[in-house]
Amino acid sequence: MRVGVYLGGQGPDSGGGYTFQSDIFAAFASSATTSRHNFVVFVDEDLAGAARDLLVDTDVKVVPMRRVGFFDRIAAMLQRDFAFVRVNWSRAGRLQKLARRHGIEYMWFLSSDCHLLDMPYMAVVWDLQHRTLPWFPELTANGEYDAREASNSWFLRRASAVVTGTRVGAAELERYYQITPECIKILPHPTPSYALKASGVPADNESIARVLRAYGIGGDYLVYPAQFWAHKNHANLLKAMALVHRELQRPIELAMVGGDKGNRGYCEKLVASLGLSGTCHFLGFVPRDDLIDLYRGAVALVYPSFGGPENLPPLEAFALECPVLAADVPGAREQLGDCAAFFDPRNPSQIAEAINALSGDADARAPMVARGKVRAAGWDGRDFVKGVFDLLDEFESVRCAWGAE
Repeated sequence: MRVGVYLGGQGPDSGGGYTFQSDIFAAFASSATTSRHNFVVFVDEDLAGAARDLLVDTDVKVVPMRRVGFFDRIAAMLQRDFAFVRVNWSRAGRLQKLARRHGIEYMWFLSSDCHLLDMPYMAVVWDLQHRTLPWFPELTANGEYDAREASNSWFLRRASAVVTGTRVGAAELERYYQITPECIKILPHPTPSYALKASGVPADNESIARVLRAYGIGGDYLVYPAQFWAHKNHANLLKAMALVHRELQRPIELAMVGGDKGNRGYCEKLVASLGLSGTCHFLGFVPRDDLIDLYRGAVALVYPSFGGPENLPPLEAFALECPVLAADVPGAREQLGDCAAFFDPRNPSQIAEAINALSGDADARAPMVARGKVRAAGWDGRDFVKGVFDLLDEFESVRCAWGAE
């Protein structure tokens, strides 16, 4: 088949979405020649040069996509939100036009972007948090819930394959969108490649010490890399840290890595009111090399996010031999298995107990680290892409039933 690969415009401030898309595309670029299918990459014009650099030793064509204009955005919104418009106005969108021009028979949406498209395609779903956590403002306010729901309702139900990472995610797709199980394919999130690459290089204690000094971290610490969204649950973690300091008498610090998505100010006030100033550090975005050292120097990664069912930081921590404390949300045990210790993210006392138990017991950390490193190495971007190629092979016998558009 002639397969289109849609590469969305994820930027570094997208967090895990950017990491996932970058890794999968790099793995695709290194594996494209192993597939019998012919590929064309559709990418935002700002990223076209970088895409070509990765594909230099292949015959994969790169098609730059111009920025969407105001009229195109309005037309796409009307078609997305109103069935009447879709039925009576057959105006093709920009991706549809480009796909037809380049003879595309099937489209693989590498990211979770949704586009109206009248051809077979494969969708990738990272999460359905607007359905599972609809009370958080960033997932529902200002029309966000309705926009996500309108897109998913049309887009996911039309896909020949919907890729999700866990059985929990598959059950959510069935429950919320009535997608037939045969169309749901489970391909776990791969361990980020930068962490796997770094795991092959011994830790540099001098570099770690330098990084800690630069960020003002003076003792044992936990690391939490997450954007400051409400659902990332920094608040209950900070309340747990106050309990650790006051009741459990453990002098441990917290390094919070990530950009402000509207909730950092609230967290800063909470730190002050809990008497944690000087021990809880707001680091913002940090260079990747610094993040590696922060993982390697930490007592543990603590990951209290309410969101799921899959998250990348625990996999990064596994690769970098950092023990993991994780929220016991649906899908977490399926993703992380026996490589992490779990807690109720709603309960600061339980989070504090988990922190105290792990940080005070080096013998407990060692087997967790060993199991986590095996888990991290067990599934990478190339494995994910091979799974996608297998799905393309399966659908080829269906797509041959009609000619090119």
